[in-house]
Amino acid sequence: MLGAQGIGVVIINATIQEMVTILLPTKILQRVKRHLRCETRKPIDMGVRTYLMHIIRINLQEILRLPPNFNDTESLSEDEIINILLFSAPKSWQRKMDRQGFDPLSSAPLDVVAFMECIEMSEDCNGDK
Repeated sequence: MLGAQGIGVVIINATIQEMVTILLPTKILQRVKRHLRCETRKPIDMGVRTYLMHIIRINLQEILRLPPNFNDTESLSEDEIINILLFSAPKSWQRKMDRQGFDPLSSAPLDVVAFMECIEMSEDCNGDK
């Protein structure tokens, strides 16, 4: 059974969730996921692993705070994270993956990042970005 402090925390959390639901635009979760999949790009001066860590942070900390469910059922799946990585990568990297026969959708996100890091390091050595 919850004590008086436990009931207070539950009431405060419910109130905050209700306020967030009222203040944020409708279908905010759908909009955030669409933005991540279709408009987010990796900055040129940021490494692929750092970019993945930012996506994971958004997935584990920010998306969970959005309506309608306010829980981890709304988080991005591994396939969605890989799609975000692929969209944000330069087209030349995607062509190199195709030439080398690497299928990112059948791999884990960390495997995709490791492969992209190899491409990134080879471009740094060659000097072409």
